[in-house]
Amino acid sequence: MMLPEHKQAILQHRSELEHREMPLLDEQRIEELSRLAAEAVQKQSLVRVEVYRPDQNEIVAGQIRKIDAAHGRMEIVNQDGSVRIPLKEVLDIAHVSKDCK
Repeated sequence: MMLPEHKQAILQHRSELEHREMPLLDEQRIEELSRLAAEAVQKQSLVRVEVYRPDQNEIVAGQIRKIDAAHGRMEIVNQDGSVRIPLKEVLDIAHVSKDCK
């Protein structure tokens, strides 16, 4: 048998253990991601963007419509609509062939 206070403490402890820190990207990697994003916008190619999330990274697939450096975000459009992603949360960008949607 477990007291409600103990159960709450255990759940909170698990939640804290699952929380991950955002990885720091070096300058070279940031430049490479910027180049890949700009190339994807120019060629209007499909991409898969890995985005940092505290619990588990998210993959967003689609076409980069624009990169808004002033606000620090990019906009990706796909069949579900439009998604805005903060640039500082982008971990990886990969070009996808049109066959592999």
